Amino acid sequence: KLAYDFANEIGMLGMRSTWVDCVLNGEFIGCYQFCEHIRVDEDRVNIFNWEDFAEDAGKSTTNLSWVDSARASDPSAYDISGGDLFEFSDENDEVSGFTISAGLLKIPTMVHAPEYVKTSPQMYAWCKSLLQNFFTANVSLNHLSGEGRHWSWYADVDSMVNYWLDVELFGNKDPRFKSRYAYIDIGGKMKMGPVWDFDWGSDSYVVSGDCSSDPEAWSCTNGPRPSDSTWKNENAWVTGASFLKEWTSDPYFLMKAYERYWEIREKFVAVIEEGGVLDQSAAFLKPVLAANDARWPRTRGNVEDTSRLRSYYRRRLPWLDRQFKSVPKLMASLAGDWQTTPYGVDPVRISPSVDGRTYAIRAQLQQAATVEVFVNGERLGFYHVVDGRFGGVRVPRSLLTPRVGKLNCISFISYGLTGAPVARNYLLVPTSPAGKTL
Repeated sequence: KLAYDFANEIGMLGMRSTWVDCVLNGEFIGCYQFCEHIRVDEDRVNIFNWEDFAEDAGKSTTNLSWVDSARASDPSAYDISGGDLFEFSDENDEVSGFTISAGLLKIPTMVHAPEYVKTSPQMYAWCKSLLQNFFTANVSLNHLSGEGRHWSWYADVDSMVNYWLDVELFGNKDPRFKSRYAYIDIGGKMKMGPVWDFDWGSDSYVVSGDCSSDPEAWSCTNGPRPSDSTWKNENAWVTGASFLKEWTSDPYFLMKAYERYWEIREKFVAVIEEGGVLDQSAAFLKPVLAANDARWPRTRGNVEDTSRLRSYYRRRLPWLDRQFKSVPKLMASLAGDWQTTPYGVDPVRISPSVDGRTYAIRAQLQQAATVEVFVNGERLGFYHVVDGRFGGVRVPRSLLTPRVGKLNCISFISYGLTGAPVARNYLLVPTSPAGKTL
């Protein structure tokens, strides 16, 4: 409940819930979390509802071939670029499902809505294409899809960042392989959420002994693979389902996550501080949880559970603060042996030009024949390199973050004469007042 409420607090989707005491035929049978289901609805996942549309139009909700039939004579008859709710999970038990393969990733995908989307080959193909391009961009060296577009072209960056921060702040293990949702409205970008399923995390009973019981370890985003075989945080990567790992390989994503972490940190403090939301909730629930323990005896009762939960979060925050000290520190913390060409920052620096109206970025490009330049995920192009230098390019101000002082990610990939990558570098540049350009 803390994680769901926090998601709503930071502007993303978390299902609303409350605690309930359940009594069956006069017998108390426990305290439970009563929660909304994830479904397309005005008060839930508020996107175009194909099934409601079909019912209102007197068309089938279980056979959507009428969409294709109409588009055969008039391609503009229906806009099929959205109205979809996805789940990425090893369970893969819905009517319309498929597996996306990209690099080492193999992601079982289900379309929850419209449930029978596979009966419309065009809609089904559109969903597959969207996700294939997104995940291909996640795993590629330059973070571009086969269409030449950055992953941020397909998905809303802020929703991805909020999602990742919520599951890591609360130490959730599930998103390495299941319970991951995303949705897209017609004509929009895919958004991550709602967040779901936080029982495997935060040092709960079921994760004892693995990374989600350790407040000083990444829970759903694998860092360096541990040598201790009792740790299980590499399993999802080996099976190819942990795409969150790929998000954090891009310095642009980490830059956005770094800024957002420090924006929402105080909201997390309000949950875990002495007398905060967690303590208030524990005090409110104390009598009924004592009754719950009597009804369902466990080796860890509610008193120990509450103490461990409180301790987990209060140890986790200082550890996260250290990881988010800077973007290079964050990248180093999350990097692993899966990165064949890791990013470096040392050879890149920025200095004012002679006339004072522009800034010049200087990078060492030895052994490079060409360099590929990106600004906030947007590719500027390829440039020839001679003796470690190239002529340079002006960055349109339209590509920079509009707020003065906010960071921009300038990244480079240099390639040798054979076309093989030599190095990846990046630099973070704050947006300057009007009149200054890059």
